[in-house]
Amino acid sequence: MIENNPTTTQLLNATKVSGRTKKGTGIGIFNALTGSEFATIRDTVTGVGRRIKTAPLTNYSVLVVDQNLKNNSTVTVTNTNVLRDGETYDANVTGLTTNLYTRGQAYNFNANSSVTQLYYNDSTQLGHAFSAGVGKTSGQWRAGLGYDESSKTYNRNDLGYQTTNNLRNISASVSYNIFKPFWRLVRMWTGLSGNYQRFVRPDAFTYTGFNFTLGGTFRNFMTAGLNLGGTPYKPHDYFEPRVDGRYYEGDESYYANCFMSSNYGKPFAFDGGLNGTIYSANDRWVLGFSASPRIRMNDKVMLILSNSTTYANNEEGVAVGTNGIPFDGEDPVFSRRNRLTVINTVNANYTFTNRMGITFRLRHYWSKVEYNAFFALNEQGGFDPTDYTGYDAEDNSYHNNSYNAFTIDAAYRWVFAPGSELSFVWKNSIYSSSDEVALNYFRNLGTMAQNPATNSLSLKILYYFNYWNLHQKIFKRKEK
Repeated sequence: MIENNPTTTQLLNATKVSGRTKKGTGIGIFNALTGSEFATIRDTVTGVGRRIKTAPLTNYSVLVVDQNLKNNSTVTVTNTNVLRDGETYDANVTGLTTNLYTRGQAYNFNANSSVTQLYYNDSTQLGHAFSAGVGKTSGQWRAGLGYDESSKTYNRNDLGYQTTNNLRNISASVSYNIFKPFWRLVRMWTGLSGNYQRFVRPDAFTYTGFNFTLGGTFRNFMTAGLNLGGTPYKPHDYFEPRVDGRYYEGDESYYANCFMSSNYGKPFAFDGGLNGTIYSANDRWVLGFSASPRIRMNDKVMLILSNSTTYANNEEGVAVGTNGIPFDGEDPVFSRRNRLTVINTVNANYTFTNRMGITFRLRHYWSKVEYNAFFALNEQGGFDPTDYTGYDAEDNSYHNNSYNAFTIDAAYRWVFAPGSELSFVWKNSIYSSSDEVALNYFRNLGTMAQNPATNSLSLKILYYFNYWNLHQKIFKRKEK
């Protein structure tokens, strides 16, 4: 039995130093150290307890060297490193980024390459990623062409964020913009883009799609736009099955979304949008809307409320449940389910002076999913019948789920000198999960509030130290 298991690690130290020379060379160094954490486990028969290390003593470091070049071009070298105490693996990532412009920034070339290294006790895992692009970046007509690739072993998640790897992607875009006022518009834009994607290992097709966008800002400063797009060929998803070498073949789909945003210069403004997606088979569709009123009560108080609601009918995906992913022999079990997602946020700002203020943000994320049917994923990426029902002997679902994430972030910030600030932050969070999917929004909110909350308080003082000015003063004194 787990008696105690910390959900956070203790930060022992964090240091950041950054600056830029007269020749345009920027250097940034960051280092942080987190302590070891232990879980307490007690034997339910003997009553004997013991401690197990769940997080080792860990050092995180980041080094960035950036050089400014002509025409607002840059070259940047980045290194991130994670060192862990004990037998846990260490990680290192090194990257080179180049962003070059011609005179007048009319044309651009950009490239990025990085290597990941995971050091285990008896082996090293190497991975690589590369991307490059060229484009016309000025004028009414603009266009771009890009390519990116990552290997199967590319992994930068120890000190970074990465969702997928093992992919090749080719993208292209063209756009036409009108920047001068005409008719009832201040400006207008339109564009067409597309991309083609393949798996690296094995070399196989995964996805192709396109998007068309049209939008403009009117003379009353209301902005509106429309996006249309789709996937005209069945996509092959090699990640959703969670089994190496298997893929899920989805359906062709087409989507449309529109949005509008009123004049932010008014005391009251409003943002809103509608979106929908239809699929070629199995009565699948997605419908969503968003609404966000913005109220500026006076020069000191600003309130923004927002809601986003999305409903997906007969959504398809692997059947992840309380017992993991079920299998029918060697075939992972997939499902069709209905999913409702509601996100409500409240943002409030109070400004005392131009250097002091309070910010408040409340966010409630609720997603409930109800499973309709189960299938075995075959070798061709399609569905075969299965005897799996998704329910236990007492008719309780292994998969139906209602998940809540409720967070509050409040901060007081005081800029007491140029580049220097003091901030005091309060964070509150409640996370809950259950199989009660029949509850409506308000009953669910009441049930969630009964769960324990986690609170944290932090104080940060940032002082900007201008070494160059101090150096000049000391140097002038010595000359006198």
